[in-house]
Amino acid sequence: REIESDVAAGKRELESIKKEVAQAKLWGTVSPYKDSVRLSKMSAGQTDANKEYVSITSSARTTEPVVISGWTLESTVSGARVQIPGGARLPRYGSQALIPIALESGESALVVTGESPLGSSFHENTCVGYLDQYQNFSPALSHQCPRPKEEMASFGNIPLSDDSCHEFVPRLSSCRQVTSDTSDLSSACRAFLSTNLSYTGCVKNHGTDPFFYNGKWRVYLERGNDLWRNEREIIRLLDGDGKTVSVLQY
Repeated sequence: REIESDVAAGKRELESIKKEVAQAKLWGTVSPYKDSVRLSKMSAGQTDANKEYVSITSSARTTEPVVISGWTLESTVSGARVQIPGGARLPRYGSQALIPIALESGESALVVTGESPLGSSFHENTCVGYLDQYQNFSPALSHQCPRPKEEMASFGNIPLSDDSCHEFVPRLSSCRQVTSDTSDLSSACRAFLSTNLSYTGCVKNHGTDPFFYNGKWRVYLERGNDLWRNEREIIRLLDGDGKTVSVLQY
């Protein structure tokens, strides 16, 4: 029995060694950021590049921003490999200045394989919901814009006697420019609607608010085809020195 026990212990030790070797082979050289940043599956494996995305999240325990621009995502199965680009701190339509994407403590980046509807990666903010009125984002952008009624109270300067305006505005949806006929409203009311209830107007009014940015980046790899297999995939996140930060297996 003692011999049998020794044999069993030897087998367990051998299995443990095999697992350690397999893990070492999978990870390669481990990055100093290993416990600070995590890669998650989200919607990896979709055949539509614009709906395929993974998530990179900075630990709430990190004390310094982690710059992920220049890092690499790679499949150890297919060999697909792509670098994470820079992004716009304040998104706009068209050409804009890009900065390195840095994740503060607890922040995340949704890394979409496809092309950005805005032409670049960007940081989400309180007003960003306006941007999906005429563009398709996957997943949908968060709609956290201030309510139109609150905007009117703060920026409208609409007389209390303007009954039509005070009845019209509370019925409006947040994060939406007005597209309905407003010809029966007062000129002051129409001016308020066009000046304030838009992405530009929202940024003007709230761009300096303490919690204007919501801690989420949208990163676009600008690929026309999907990158990640829909099953039996291994994706590694590598830092700027090519060392493994996180491994995603599914």
